[in-house]
Amino acid sequence: MESKLIVYTSNGCPYCKQVGEFLEDNHAEFEERNISENKDFFREWKAANAMGTPLTCFGEMQVLGCNEKKLREMIKVSKKKQA
Repeated sequence: MESKLIVYTSNGCPYCKQVGEFLEDNHAEFEERNISENKDFFREWKAANAMGTPLTCFGEMQVLGCNEKKLREMIKVSKKKQA
């Protein structure tokens, strides 16, 4: 299992930038995977049956868009797994 959050982003997406800033502000470890620039990341994103970007994943958890409440819950779970 991944030890950090994965954020699938796309070029020109203002919400993708918002999620990245939110995660940084909350000291969450994450990896950005731009689906516009990497075919492998695009395939991973597509396999997750996502309807858009940003898509933030941790294990089986997924948050589509910039839902701060759900992102906070995901950060909390990820930090527990890292401890």
